[in-house]
Amino acid sequence: MANNTITAPKGFLAAGLHCGVKKSGKSDLALLACPTGAKAAAVFTTNKVVSAAVQVCKKHVKSASISAVVVNSGNANTCTGKRGLANAVKMCAETAKRIEIDPHNVLIASTGIIGEHLPIKKITSGISKAAAKLSASSKAGLDFAEAIMTTDTKPKQAVRRFEISGAKVTIAGAVKGAGMIAPNMATTLCFITTDVAITKRANSGL
Repeated sequence: MANNTITAPKGFLAAGLHCGVKKSGKSDLALLACPTGAKAAAVFTTNKVVSAAVQVCKKHVKSASISAVVVNSGNANTCTGKRGLANAVKMCAETAKRIEIDPHNVLIASTGIIGEHLPIKKITSGISKAAAKLSASSKAGLDFAEAIMTTDTKPKQAVRRFEISGAKVTIAGAVKGAGMIAPNMATTLCFITTDVAITKRANSGL
C-alpha cells in the first residue's frame, strides 16, 4: 500500500505520541526528522503577538539546513514571557540531543491554549521517546498528523507524486486547523516535505 503521509518523500522520518500535555490522553507530541538535513523555508503569522516557538523559528530557519521539526499540541506557549522562550529553547536542545544535531537545525511549533506555561519536563521526555520511534512508515506519518491536531476531527494529509525531467519526485503535507483558518491561515499549522532537489532561495519564494 502506498505511503500517503508526510513521510512519503525519500529521507523523512516521523513519530507522534501522547506525552501528557493533553488531559484527554490524545497524542500531543509530534516529531519530523530529515537526518541528512533539508533546505527549509517558513512563513509566519503577521500578528504582533507571537509565540515563543515563532520567535525561535525566525532565527533557526536562517540556518543552511534543518534536520528536525518538533511540535506540541494542547498548549500554544504564547504570552508566556521569558520562561516560555526558555522552554522553546529547551525543546530544540532536547531534540538536537536525541537526533545528534545542532539545536539551530531544529524548528518548533506549539498550538493550543494561550497564556499557560508548557509542562516542559513532560515534553522533553516525550521528545526522547519520539526520537526513539522515528520511522519512515505510513503509520509514523499518520501518528505525526494526529499528534498536531487540536480541534480537528480527523488528521489532514495530502501527497502528490509526479515527474520532473524524467525523475520521480514526491511532495507531501500534514496540516492542523479547523475553524481558525483565515486570514492567511490564521492559527493553521502546515508542514510540507519533498524530495525535489530545491534551493533554499527557491524555497524562500513562499
